[in-house]
Amino acid sequence: MGVMALQQLSGINTLMYYGAAILIMVGFDSSLSVELSALLAFGQAVGIMISNPLFDKYGRRALMLPSTFVAALNLVLIGACFLDINRFKWGAVVGVFGYLVAFGMGLSSGPWIVNSEIYPLEVRGVGNAAAVTTNWAFNFIISMSFLSLCNAIGKPLTFFGLAAIAFAGYVWLRVALPETKGLALEEIQALFEGTPKGFMPVASSEGDAEGGGGGEGGDEGDQEAGPAWGRTRGPGPGAEAGVVTKTGVEGGAPVTTYQHSNAGSLNDTDGAIDDGALLRGPGPE
Repeated sequence: MGVMALQQLSGINTLMYYGAAILIMVGFDSSLSVELSALLAFGQAVGIMISNPLFDKYGRRALMLPSTFVAALNLVLIGACFLDINRFKWGAVVGVFGYLVAFGMGLSSGPWIVNSEIYPLEVRGVGNAAAVTTNWAFNFIISMSFLSLCNAIGKPLTFFGLAAIAFAGYVWLRVALPETKGLALEEIQALFEGTPKGFMPVASSEGDAEGGGGGEGGDEGDQEAGPAWGRTRGPGPGAEAGVVTKTGVEGGAPVTTYQHSNAGSLNDTDGAIDDGALLRGPGPE
């Protein structure tokens, strides 16, 4: 939800909704302002069309981070031009166009892509609903407050404030945003559970978890509490490979087993899963 809030707090819909009004503030007449605002909006469309096929090639972070940073720089440029708008009105137009293109290159589509991937299946519907609600709530707040802020603190400070939020968002994304390109849903979930990089949870059945990993024959040895074990059977795409698990408890606590993906993602078709690379860690309380 944070990336949704950042998307709106960086000021995109102030420029989309009030594009013509901003150009009138810059000094253009009404008819030219409407024509220029349509052209400027096309800049965002160009950014989106260029970036959409690049998210899976270069990753979410590789596009969202520079998009946010460059958008913030253009907000600074717009604010600086408003300090002496009579001299730099075309500089403000360049700043608005640069902002929209930069925003379209990552911060426009990126938050929607990330939010479609990061939620566990059991809460995905609720998570996406909360994300959309957050997006529209901050859209309302920033859109309703823009003109009031321009009148109260001035246009330069308003745009400098939006730039400060965007710069802060860039720092936050750099620290907190995980790269989800090419990862299976289980691997993405493991990123938020503190699982070591390159490992993912091995699924276990309810019966295994309750019975301590009893085998087909119900051998007495299999009923004893012990560590959880898992392995992938055979080469090929991990998402289709069969998984054999043996789950128990160790020291009275549930244990989760992780398996290593040599190919970097269990959705990759290159190479087999390493049967021997297993990691045992504490399971859910």
